[in-house]
Amino acid sequence: MKSPEKLKIHITEAIRLYRLGKVKKLLITVEGAINYKKGISYADKFIRYMEDMGVDTKDIILEKEARTTSENIENIKGLIPSSSNDVSFLLITSGHHMRRVLKGFENSGLNITPYGVDVPSVHPKLIWRDFMPSWKAAMSWQKIFHEMIGLAVI
Repeated sequence: MKSPEKLKIHITEAIRLYRLGKVKKLLITVEGAINYKKGISYADKFIRYMEDMGVDTKDIILEKEARTTSENIENIKGLIPSSSNDVSFLLITSGHHMRRVLKGFENSGLNITPYGVDVPSVHPKLIWRDFMPSWKAAMSWQKIFHEMIGLAVI
Protein backbone atom coordinates (compact mmCIF):
# COMPACT_ATOMS: atom_id res chain seq x y z
CA MET A 1 0.00 0.00 0.00
CA LYS A 2 1.23 3.47 -0.77
CA SER A 3 2.22 5.69 2.12
CA PRO A 4 -0.49 8.05 3.40
CA GLU A 5 1.56 11.02 2.17
CA LYS A 6 1.64 9.67 -1.39
CA LEU A 7 -2.08 8.90 -1.31
CA LYS A 8 -2.82 12.41 -0.06
CA ILE A 9 -1.06 13.87 -3.09
CA HIS A 10 -3.08 11.70 -5.49
CA ILE A 11 -6.41 12.27 -3.74
CA THR A 12 -5.87 15.98 -3.23
CA GLU A 13 -5.09 16.51 -6.90
CA ALA A 14 -8.11 14.46 -7.98
CA ILE A 15 -10.39 16.45 -5.68
CA ARG A 16 -8.87 19.75 -6.85
CA LEU A 17 -9.54 18.88 -10.51
CA TYR A 18 -13.09 17.73 -9.64
CA ARG A 19 -13.90 20.92 -7.74
CA LEU A 20 -12.52 23.04 -10.58
CA GLY A 21 -14.87 21.20 -12.95
CA LYS A 22 -12.00 19.70 -14.97
CA VAL A 23 -13.22 16.15 -14.29
CA LYS A 24 -16.81 14.98 -13.86
CA LYS A 25 -16.33 11.62 -12.16
CA LEU A 26 -13.63 10.10 -9.99
CA LEU A 27 -12.80 6.46 -10.55
CA ILE A 28 -10.68 5.39 -7.63
CA THR A 29 -8.80 2.16 -7.18
CA VAL A 30 -7.97 1.10 -3.65
CA GLU A 31 -5.06 -1.29 -3.38
CA GLY A 32 -5.49 -3.62 -0.39
CA ALA A 33 -9.02 -2.40 0.27
CA ILE A 34 -9.25 -3.89 3.76
CA ASN A 35 -6.72 -3.92 6.57
CA TYR A 36 -7.73 -7.25 8.12
CA LYS A 37 -5.66 -6.74 11.26
CA LYS A 38 -7.58 -3.59 12.15
CA GLY A 39 -10.83 -4.38 10.31
CA ILE A 40 -10.61 -1.05 8.48
CA SER A 41 -12.00 -0.67 4.98
CA TYR A 42 -9.80 1.76 3.07
CA ALA A 43 -12.57 2.06 0.49
CA ASP A 44 -14.98 3.35 3.16
CA LYS A 45 -12.31 5.80 4.36
CA PHE A 46 -11.86 7.08 0.80
CA ILE A 47 -15.59 7.61 0.34
CA ARG A 48 -15.95 9.44 3.68
CA TYR A 49 -12.92 11.62 2.94
CA MET A 50 -14.18 12.47 -0.54
CA GLU A 51 -17.59 13.42 0.88
CA ASP A 52 -15.93 15.61 3.52
CA MET A 53 -14.02 17.36 0.73
CA GLY A 54 -17.19 18.17 -1.22
CA VAL A 55 -17.27 15.33 -3.76
CA ASP A 56 -20.77 14.07 -4.53
CA THR A 57 -20.84 10.30 -3.96
CA LYS A 58 -22.73 9.79 -7.22
CA ASP A 59 -19.58 11.05 -8.95
CA ILE A 60 -17.36 8.40 -7.35
CA ILE A 61 -16.73 5.03 -8.95
CA LEU A 62 -14.76 2.77 -6.64
CA GLU A 63 -12.77 -0.30 -7.70
CA LYS A 64 -11.72 -2.15 -4.59
CA GLU A 65 -11.26 -5.79 -5.60
CA ALA A 66 -7.98 -5.68 -7.53
CA ARG A 67 -4.66 -6.66 -6.02
CA THR A 68 -2.46 -5.72 -9.00
CA THR A 69 -2.29 -3.09 -11.73
CA SER A 70 -3.46 -5.64 -14.33
CA GLU A 71 -6.47 -6.55 -12.20
CA ASN A 72 -7.21 -2.83 -11.72
CA ILE A 73 -7.36 -2.31 -15.47
CA GLU A 74 -9.60 -5.32 -16.08
CA ASN A 75 -11.95 -4.37 -13.25
CA ILE A 76 -12.09 -0.72 -14.36
CA LYS A 77 -13.21 -1.82 -17.83
CA GLY A 78 -16.08 -3.68 -16.15
CA LEU A 79 -17.12 -0.62 -14.13
CA ILE A 80 -17.40 1.72 -17.10
CA PRO A 81 -20.55 1.54 -19.21
CA SER A 82 -19.92 0.41 -22.78
CA SER A 83 -21.58 3.63 -23.95
CA SER A 84 -18.52 5.49 -22.58
CA ASN A 85 -16.24 4.57 -25.48
CA ASP A 86 -15.90 8.19 -26.56
CA VAL A 87 -15.21 9.40 -23.00
CA SER A 88 -11.65 10.23 -22.04
CA PHE A 89 -10.08 9.44 -18.71
CA LEU A 90 -7.42 11.31 -16.78
CA LEU A 91 -5.08 8.89 -15.03
CA ILE A 92 -3.66 10.43 -11.87
CA THR A 93 -0.81 8.39 -10.47
CA SER A 94 2.82 8.63 -9.43
CA GLY A 95 5.29 9.67 -12.08
CA HIS A 96 7.35 6.53 -11.44
CA HIS A 97 4.26 4.28 -11.85
CA MET A 98 2.85 6.00 -14.95
CA ARG A 99 4.79 4.11 -17.64
CA ARG A 100 3.65 0.71 -16.40
CA VAL A 101 0.01 1.76 -16.03
CA LEU A 102 -0.07 3.32 -19.49
CA LYS A 103 1.37 0.14 -20.97
CA GLY A 104 -1.38 -1.81 -19.25
CA PHE A 105 -4.05 0.51 -20.62
CA GLU A 106 -2.72 0.41 -24.21
CA ASN A 107 -4.96 -2.50 -25.14
CA SER A 108 -7.88 -1.67 -22.86
CA GLY A 109 -9.77 0.43 -25.39
CA LEU A 110 -10.11 3.30 -22.94
CA ASN A 111 -8.93 6.77 -23.90
CA ILE A 112 -6.39 7.50 -21.13
CA THR A 113 -4.54 10.78 -20.63
CA PRO A 114 -1.62 10.60 -18.17
CA TYR A 115 -1.42 13.07 -15.29
CA GLY A 116 1.62 12.41 -13.13
CA VAL A 117 1.83 13.56 -9.53
CA ASP A 118 4.79 13.46 -7.16
CA VAL A 119 7.12 13.35 -10.14
CA PRO A 120 10.70 13.21 -8.85
CA SER A 121 12.70 16.35 -9.29
CA VAL A 122 16.26 16.47 -10.52
CA HIS A 123 19.00 18.04 -8.44
CA PRO A 124 20.10 21.22 -10.18
CA LYS A 125 23.66 20.66 -9.05
CA LEU A 126 25.43 17.57 -7.74
CA ILE A 127 27.18 17.82 -4.40
CA TRP A 128 29.58 15.41 -2.70
CA ARG A 129 26.79 13.92 -0.50
CA ASP A 130 25.00 12.72 -3.64
CA PHE A 131 27.67 10.04 -3.98
CA MET A 132 27.42 8.74 -0.39
CA PRO A 133 25.42 5.58 0.43
CA SER A 134 21.91 6.40 1.51
CA TRP A 135 18.83 4.52 2.70
CA LYS A 136 16.78 6.79 0.42
CA ALA A 137 18.72 5.48 -2.55
CA ALA A 138 17.92 1.91 -1.51
CA MET A 139 14.23 2.80 -1.33
CA SER A 140 14.39 4.34 -4.81
CA TRP A 141 16.00 1.21 -6.22
CA GLN A 142 13.23 -0.87 -4.66
CA LYS A 143 10.63 1.24 -6.52
CA ILE A 144 12.60 1.02 -9.75
CA PHE A 145 12.87 -2.78 -9.58
CA HIS A 146 9.18 -3.08 -8.71
CA GLU A 147 8.20 -1.01 -11.76
CA MET A 148 10.65 -2.86 -14.06
CA ILE A 149 9.25 -6.23 -13.02
CA GLY A 150 5.72 -4.87 -13.42
CA LEU A 151 6.50 -3.62 -16.92
CA ALA A 152 7.86 -7.03 -17.89
CA VAL A 153 4.80 -8.83 -16.52
CA ILE A 154 1.96 -6.56 -17.66
